[in-house]
Amino acid sequence: MFTKAYITSQSQLLAVPASERWKYYLDRKLLQTIVHFSDDDDPMVTRRDIEKAGIACEPFWEDTAGYLDNEGKAFQRYRQMHPEFDICIRKRALERLLQAQKILGAQAQIVIKAAYRPLAVQRDVFNAELTVVRSARPEWSEKQSRAYLLEYVTDPEVYLPPHASGGTVDIVLKHPRSNELLDMGVPVNSVDDRSWTANMDGLTSEQKNNRKFITKTMLQAGFANLASEWWHYSFGDQRWAVFYSKAEALYSTPEGLK
Repeated sequence: MFTKAYITSQSQLLAVPASERWKYYLDRKLLQTIVHFSDDDDPMVTRRDIEKAGIACEPFWEDTAGYLDNEGKAFQRYRQMHPEFDICIRKRALERLLQAQKILGAQAQIVIKAAYRPLAVQRDVFNAELTVVRSARPEWSEKQSRAYLLEYVTDPEVYLPPHASGGTVDIVLKHPRSNELLDMGVPVNSVDDRSWTANMDGLTSEQKNNRKFITKTMLQAGFANLASEWWHYSFGDQRWAVFYSKAEALYSTPEGLK
């Protein structure tokens, strides 16, 4: 039976090989020890250039299935005020995604659902999901509700969100011929214990293999997985730095972006 696992100290971190750290949730206090950012000048790459390079983009705000989750709605509201906004990502992170796609070859296609997320969108998503958690678990205290949600959605008032760095992505994989999503057991953006990457309880053999497949590929390409979300991969942010035992991150948050 799956049990959530956490790394809360440097000694614990060093005892776990980097290849196995995706199974552990990295404590926020560890991430906050990373205070230096060495490559904030790495430029942002636009959606046009991302797709030209060969990585597909299907952002959460594009309602292709008749349903928008809270992130999709938040992005739509933001784009009403900032119509020029679209998916964008740090150049070096895109290069890593291209490495991952090369590893996958014809087996699957990477599709970006989200990359850079403005702080205004992050606040909107956090508040919307907090309302959902409060409604679903009315017996919980406010502290319990927030602690649970923080495993899935960063409160930008507390900690620099990974997506605000421009190097972090949410991705899914598609069959290149059928165009169907590889089944990971629960949909992307599920605020649910079943979304933990290592939680294989109740999954079919295909679903288990798909989770291992995406995780192994992205780690090979130099990304770090967020243990509570099978779809979330960091490059260059504080989580990535701690995950790979680096002294500094690459990115804080890009200046001047809407």
